[in-house]
Amino acid sequence: MQTATEKLIQLGSIPALRGFIIGFLGSILGAVITRKFILCKKKLVSIRLSAEVLEYFKATGDGWQTRIDETLKSKIAKAR
Repeated sequence: MQTATEKLIQLGSIPALRGFIIGFLGSILGAVITRKFILCKKKLVSIRLSAEVLEYFKATGDGWQTRIDETLKSKIAKAR
């Protein structure tokens, strides 16, 4: 029995359906990506950090940008 992925690959080999399948999958992925960014409460910004700060946070591994955000939020909370 073929999986859904195998069936899509087989259908994708038919030139008339290839564009439709790519467009359909693209619209689904686009909706998922758009929803992710709509639900995100963070704003995309550009910030200059000293090499020392950048090296420190990057050395902590994946999620270093989130840790910078948490550090700054902690500092704000203490200042209030």
